[in-house]
Amino acid sequence: MRSFGIYIMVFVGLSSILSFFDYEFVLLSWISTWGEATAWFIRAGLLLIGWGLLELENRQERAAVQRGPVS
Repeated sequence: MRSFGIYIMVFVGLSSILSFFDYEFVLLSWISTWGEATAWFIRAGLLLIGWGLLELENRQERAAVQRGPVS
């Protein structure tokens, strides 16, 4: 799940950078039809989802380390 969260965050980051140059990924081209503000809200939401997946994986790893090895 960690790598999926990282992929989402990188994808959205690149999409944000490209939008300044009036380019967009084909996968996210539909968000521009609703206006620029809505497109930024969707990007922000996707960024939060990616961050959430990353944080969820980190919390699971910390919990596993605190429990110790399984015998």
